[in-house]
Amino acid sequence: MADWQGELLLANGWAHYCGRAGDTSFHSHYPAQIIFAGQGSVTVNLEDGQLSDRYVSVSSRMQHQLLQTETTVDILFVEPTLLPDEGNIPTSLVDWLTYLRGAKPVTEDGRLTAALTEVDAMLEGKVTLDVIARSAGMSKSLFTKKFRAVTGLPLRRYVLWRRLYRAAQSIG
Repeated sequence: MADWQGELLLANGWAHYCGRAGDTSFHSHYPAQIIFAGQGSVTVNLEDGQLSDRYVSVSSRMQHQLLQTETTVDILFVEPTLLPDEGNIPTSLVDWLTYLRGAKPVTEDGRLTAALTEVDAMLEGKVTLDVIARSAGMSKSLFTKKFRAVTGLPLRRYVLWRRLYRAAQSIG
């Protein structure tokens, strides 16, 4: 397997990798992945085909395989709650970076947006469904359903993701 060679910038809810892409196997992950070719195109294998272009977007939790590149690529990893509305999707790396620098988690339900903020505030301690659902003014079952619909993850997994991000940020 070829190594990845580049630099990684971690930001709140997103990351930017710039460098050569090494080999990957089929996988999926929570953040959406937006890939820009420095020159030529990038190729991504999907379960139902292959995409090859200067700009390729992979949805959150979609099985994919980025093929090794010989030239530099820019890859953005973006949590789904930071993605813009479909009518406002940036198409260049500069536009994406400008958008992400000012992006805040957005949901159609302000209670869930507040819950995402509450989770981040509680990461150093115990984050429980009871406390977060109560702070959002919802029953546990309603909160669980709505939270998963927005983030694509159950609360416990989302908390682990945010803690992993925090840990990586503290050593990076």
